[in-house]
Amino acid sequence: MLNIEWYINNYSDLSENTLGERIRKTRLIKGMLQKEVAAVANLSPETIYNIEN
Repeated sequence: MLNIEWYINNYSDLSENTLGERIRKTRLIKGMLQKEVAAVANLSPETIYNIEN
């Protein structure tokens, strides 16, 4: 399991080379979980996971 607190506190260190990386970084900056992003985007949490990875 990822340490989400570390990512939130160090978001500027996250790569932005792919769409998935940009989505993950934005999600973490906003303090959102994958399931929350999925609900807003009307997608499954698995889809968000697959996009980010």
